[in-house]
Amino acid sequence: MTKIKKPIAKILIIAALVLCMSFAMPTMDAFALNLADMTVGVDAGTIRVYYSDSLSSCTYSSGSLSPGLSLSYIPNDGVYLKGTPTAEGSYSASYTVTTANGVETLTLNFNVRSASFNVPESEYLPVSTPSPTKAPQPAGTAPKITKHPTGETVEVGGAAKFIARADNAAKFTWRIVSKDTTCTYKATEAEYYFPGLVVSGEDTDTLILSSIPASMDSWSVECMFQNAYGNSFTNGAIITVVKNEPAPTPVPTKAPVQDSNNNNGNTNTQPDEIIPTTGSGKTANITTQPKSAQVEKGQTVTLSAYATSPNNGDVSYQWYSAPVNDINAALPIGGATEEKYTVTPTEDTVYYWAAVWNTKEGVRSDAVFTQSAAVSLVPEPTPVPTPTPTPEPTPSNDGSGFLSGNMQLVLFGVIGLLALAALIGVVIYLRIESKREEE
Repeated sequence: MTKIKKPIAKILIIAALVLCMSFAMPTMDAFALNLADMTVGVDAGTIRVYYSDSLSSCTYSSGSLSPGLSLSYIPNDGVYLKGTPTAEGSYSASYTVTTANGVETLTLNFNVRSASFNVPESEYLPVSTPSPTKAPQPAGTAPKITKHPTGETVEVGGAAKFIARADNAAKFTWRIVSKDTTCTYKATEAEYYFPGLVVSGEDTDTLILSSIPASMDSWSVECMFQNAYGNSFTNGAIITVVKNEPAPTPVPTKAPVQDSNNNNGNTNTQPDEIIPTTGSGKTANITTQPKSAQVEKGQTVTLSAYATSPNNGDVSYQWYSAPVNDINAALPIGGATEEKYTVTPTEDTVYYWAAVWNTKEGVRSDAVFTQSAAVSLVPEPTPVPTPTPTPEPTPSNDGSGFLSGNMQLVLFGVIGLLALAALIGVVIYLRIESKREEE
């Protein structure tokens, strides 16, 4: 038999180990995200750079972020970048993201510019048509806002237009900002965060949002103007999204009634029926709160919320849910617009709220939210192991049990000695063969 030399054997063993490790390594996807340029000292807001409803972890891998920026994640939601960069330069940082679909590598690439950077001519965008009679702005000043966008009230699926202008501006950026200002998205990215939304005019002084979803209610639109000397921000134009409500049915007035006791021929009429009013915009009164519940796997639970109108208006509902007990993280549930909502629990705890509105004569009140209701599965009981009874020894008077135990020990000892002798013989044989080959 041909013998394999030791160096070749080592190479084959290493190759086999590498091959095994390559098959054993989990599949890892990777993608890079190129963010828009940031400016030193300017708050970047909160940017969601990754989304997954099964996100479980996000850990640092390599690279670095600009000082002043930080990355965090919310389980079953997404990864967020926020803060104010304090040092200019080009940055790249990689993170390992784990979801139910596997492991991915997320790489963020972006530039941070100085607050006094010179904007290339190719980046200048026409903001407004200059008037020949308008006095030029003095050099060395930040853009001057001349037109702020105004708030818009639209129905679900409607459209809104926002106009902003400024003098002495080199470039501008339309932005969408949450009600609590913790989330800021560029208008060019809004369609990703609000499914169904259509954005146009983001590179002009007129921004148009179409097919506006209900989730954009209370968000605002602003425009950031920039030049080599600084940044200027317009006021936020609030978007109010209202539910499509049918026109109120008019209340008929009572017809004049003849007073049969009047003998002078004149008629006595009762006054028109007056609808009692307590002021427009009155919020609804919640009378029944939804209750938390634990449900067996495969079962459902129905949450209930009831409210009354203080002025005989119409009460409407919308259910929300979130993976954490935070109303700011809650999102509306499509089609859940009744007093009751049936839930099929999942492995993780989910929190639910109901928002309630009161509408009177076409005027809709602010939303009132119920308390949160947590829905989860009943924990499965841990099985308790059944103890194995200890067998009672069988008494023996003839000493056969003692002899039997000793015989087993002797037998095991003999087998062990024979195995040791065989091993020693193999070692001696191999050494003799090795010496013969050397001679």
